[in-house]
Amino acid sequence: MNDDFYIDPELAHSLQPKIDRMKNDDDWSGLVDLLMPVCQRYKMEYYYFYEISGAYYQLRNFSEALKYADAAYDIEKHDVIVLYARGMALHGCERHAEALDMFDRILRKNAKRTAYGIHGEGIGTFATFNDARYMKGVCFMEMGDYIRARRYIKLHLTKRRRGMYSDFPKRQVLKRYNKLLELIEKSKKST
Repeated sequence: MNDDFYIDPELAHSLQPKIDRMKNDDDWSGLVDLLMPVCQRYKMEYYYFYEISGAYYQLRNFSEALKYADAAYDIEKHDVIVLYARGMALHGCERHAEALDMFDRILRKNAKRTAYGIHGEGIGTFATFNDARYMKGVCFMEMGDYIRARRYIKLHLTKRRRGMYSDFPKRQVLKRYNKLLELIEKSKKST
């Protein structure tokens, strides 16, 4: 393998606990600082571009999140985590139609095959699929299509399972869902 493109497995193995710790500690700036040189040296390691994108998203720097999500996407257009990161960054940049396309691409895939296939994240893949459903609903809501938004947010809530990770606390999802129901009622009254 060419050192300019792919990271040494031992280095990757030593980096992962640091990445996990920084994410658990919400040290998003530290994560960017840690991974920036990795991305500059290993230009085909899309996973690190994905991680930087997520860190910038958490820092609410959506244009930088999109820049690194696009870099990951240029390398790997089929990995669900890349599609998800790009969708989240596009949503953060208020490009909802493009974000919908990313979430649709995730949901058109076979979840079981994706979970245990080449890019498989195992059981965590099912959480990504369900969060993509939620974000699809959020995008529809932002675009004013409340009926479709209700469908996807309700589906997200139906598919949630105890112990299954989600980027979105159930309380947050329910709050958005209740706001959505209010908007639907308001739109019915105004017509």
